[in-house]
Amino acid sequence: MNSKLIILVLGVSSSVAFGVDSRFNLGSAGWTYSLVNSTTGVELRSGTAGWSDINNYPNVLTDPVGDGRGAAQAMVGASDYSGAAPGDYLLLQFASPDLTASADWQSADILSARLLPSFTAGAFTPDVYASMIVVVNDLDTGTERILASGSPTLIADATWTCKTFDIASAFAAASPAIVDYELKYVIINFCIAVAADRFVADPLPFDIDNVFPHAAWSLGGPLGPGFSLGPEFRP
Repeated sequence: MNSKLIILVLGVSSSVAFGVDSRFNLGSAGWTYSLVNSTTGVELRSGTAGWSDINNYPNVLTDPVGDGRGAAQAMVGASDYSGAAPGDYLLLQFASPDLTASADWQSADILSARLLPSFTAGAFTPDVYASMIVVVNDLDTGTERILASGSPTLIADATWTCKTFDIASAFAAASPAIVDYELKYVIINFCIAVAADRFVADPLPFDIDNVFPHAAWSLGGPLGPGFSLGPEFRP
């Protein structure tokens, strides 16, 4: 997996996020998306994230219509593959609104999100990798800094995957360490591998849900072998 995919940040929103989390039950909550050919760096399109009424964690294509629950969504279709060659990656990024006004996000130690490539095309399903990024204002250095959860990892299609990012540990390990900061944006990456035998003509939906900040104490301590999912992860 090409490590450069984890540091490309595009299309963030300038609006302010209110509330503790993004459950996307009433819409896309100010999140935006961008789709980029990561090999050429060309942005294919961007805009406000869409919304799915039939996907809501843990439901896949079965959430009752009109129940006030949903997920943020963006589509990737055949036209997006134009000019892409086998070995390229299409990078679909969901970007949060500006989080600096939210005390809940500023006190977060760990982030979690549910990710869903909500399709299945059998042998033609493209490989999809995922990662998370945070953008912070480092108040000690007066600079904007970008940290990633690591290289994107392969996720399954047609099922919800939980991604977590221990940002407290990442801040401590950064050089220089990030001590006094504002958490500004959260970015969720879907990295879609381009392959000659994995081409899908119909638009494919990609969804995110339950993007939450957590204090370490609420999860029983930093992520480790004993980490388990608690009520914070429920719809």
